[in-house]
This record gives sequence, C-alpha cells and structure tokens, in this order.
Amino acid sequence: MKRREIRVTFPLLPEVYEWWLDDMYLRNPVALTVNSSPGMVFPRQIFHDQNDQLRFAARLIAGILDYKVVIDARALPVDYARGQLAGQPLCMEQYYKLFSSYRLPGHQKDTLAVQKSSVMPEPEHVIVACKNQLRKIVKMADNPEEQIAPIGLLTSDSRTEWAEARRLVMRDSTNRDSLDAIERCIFLLCLDSPSGVEQTDVNLALQIMHGGDCHKNRANRWLIDNIDLNVYWFKAFGKDFIKKQKMSPDAFIQVGLQLSFYRCHGRLVPTYESASTRRFQEGRVDNIRSATKAAFDFVKAMIDGGPSISDSKKMELLWEAINAQTNYTILEAFFYFEAMLEADGHRCILEQFLDWNMVELIVKGESVFTCKITDLDFGGDGKLDPICKEAVKAVNYAY
Repeated sequence: MKRREIRVTFPLLPEVYEWWLDDMYLRNPVALTVNSSPGMVFPRQIFHDQNDQLRFAARLIAGILDYKVVIDARALPVDYARGQLAGQPLCMEQYYKLFSSYRLPGHQKDTLAVQKSSVMPEPEHVIVACKNQLRKIVKMADNPEEQIAPIGLLTSDSRTEWAEARRLVMRDSTNRDSLDAIERCIFLLCLDSPSGVEQTDVNLALQIMHGGDCHKNRANRWLIDNIDLNVYWFKAFGKDFIKKQKMSPDAFIQVGLQLSFYRCHGRLVPTYESASTRRFQEGRVDNIRSATKAAFDFVKAMIDGGPSISDSKKMELLWEAINAQTNYTILEAFFYFEAMLEADGHRCILEQFLDWNMVELIVKGESVFTCKITDLDFGGDGKLDPICKEAVKAVNYAY
C-alpha cells in the first residue's frame, strides 16, 4: 500500500497508549523522585503541637478516602479543556488508576501493577512514614524496640538498583509481608518531625522534596545532599500583562527559561515541557520541545547581539520564538493519529496552516477531507467520533 501525506488531528488508540507508557515510563531506569513522581502542596498549616498535626492528618486521610469512594464508583464529573479548545471533554481514565496501582521495579523494565483481583481483597489500609519508619500504626515509630533500618530509601534509587535490592529483601518472609502491605496500601502519608530550621521559602521547598534534616525526616521520602535550590519572587508583572500583549503566558515563560539558561551557560539544552493529551482516549502527556531554533535566535540576539541589534528586531525575534512555541504546542495534538497511521504502514507529513483551527487531509496531492478542530468531539469514552471516522474512511477510499 502506498504511503500517504496527511494533516489531521487524531484520537489515541489503546496500543499507542501502551507503547507510550512502556517507552516513556516503564523502560526508563532513572529514579522516580524528581525525574517522574509528581507532588502537590497544600496551603500552609501552623501546628502548635503534635495533636494539631495528627488532627489535620486525620482530616486529610478522611477526605482522600471520601474521594476514593467516588473513584471506585467511577462517578467523577468529566473535566473540560480550557484555552483554545475550551469545552472539549477530557479523558478521565488516569484518575481511576489512583489508589490502585504502583510501579513494580524490574531489572529491564518496570511493571505497572494494578490492585484488581478476585482472589486478594481490596486494599483497606494506609501506610504512615514517621521518623524514617514505614508503619501502619504511628505510635510504633516512637518505640525504640520497633526501630528498623529506613528501608524506604531503597525505593528512591535507580529502578535497576531498586529491583535488585527488592529481590534480596524479598528472600525474608517478614520482608515479603511488609513489602506487600506497602505496595497494596491505598496511599502513603508522611508525618514529618519539626526540622528546626527557619521556615523560609527555600527550606519549606526542601522539606517538601526530601524532608529537610537528614537525621529527622529524609527517610520519610528520600535521601540527598546535593540539591542547589533557590526561590525568587518576580513582581514586575504577571500573566495578565502578557495576555494584554496578545502573547501566550506559557510560551512567554518557556522562551524566558531558554533566555535565562543561555545567560547562565552560554548554550541551550533539550528541554521538556509537558503537554496534556487528555482530549484523547487514555491520553496523558507528551513532550513540547521548547528549545526551538526561533528561541535560540532570540536568546542569541538578546545576549550576544549587543547594540548592533535594534530593540524592534529583538521584539520581532521574541514574537517568532513565542509563535514557534505556541505552534509546537498545537502540533503535539497530532502525535497519536500519526502513530496510528504509521503503524498501518503510512507516513504523515504535518504542514502548518495559517488558520490553527483548520484540518485538511491530503492524499496523492488531492484534498480528500477538511474540517475544523472545534468540530471534532474528542472525549474519554474510548470511541472515535463520527467526523474522525469519516477522515479515516476518506483516506482508505482515496487508495
């Protein structure tokens, strides 16, 4: 079958999702901390004593379990996109993997283990990390006779190293039972001891990342001593000013990051920005590569150009860099349909349109299908919408 030249948006097929999960995550051997695992920050709380901390922890656990009830019933309301594609329904499948799956380390690749079994009961317990111990009962962490090695640190190693350590640890039956309890828990909650340092923005960020003081909380999460972290506040303007210039705040910040890195190091490096693909079945994220040629031209002009390059030329280059970043973000949406067609033996060639909302499909030099992006009804039900079915049918009919 001949290859096809195509410009079109596309839904995500299950086999594409499995390939992405395997290639992007499960075969990646780097440690999960910092490189992969996400985190979140709650509003700052002031605890006057341990009871305040425990009361807040109890409310947090209760709230999470209430949320789990909704997830177990698959009753979450559908999220909708914002921005250029506002109103488009988003796939909710990733939510339903919360509290029921974990990454089992492997020597060659990890395995996504899902806690759904007709034999084993559903997880009903929460693990608490307190004073570098992983326990079902908080009080046990205060008992010197119950203290054990902070084995949780092993999970922060590279995936290959953790897989080998887990293999050795599992030789002991008690360790096997303990690991099973940890891996099957609903979630893990860290109860940190006071770090004893000034609560600056930097120290708060460090405590969130790795627990702060290595003698108190680091084994509640992971252990590291070489993080260079600073927090700066920029108050000159915000996203509203950027929007008034008719620029994308996201693209503006991404170009600004390239400028800052070049100013510090005299070069650009491959840069990863997450792009949501939840408009498609089982969509997660893809990579927006913000170190573009246009960004490089802009930062070179700003840093190396000097007075020989006028301010108007620099503004022109800034606009080109921002437009390149914005267009790249839009083009990320084409990735999954391209993968689907190439898996069928065809090649997609994506060409830029002046109208970002226009989709045209060309086969053998002739236009066989056109529509608007906003006409497409992508959602999380796993079914191709009628318009997209027509697009695929048009390609097949042209051959």
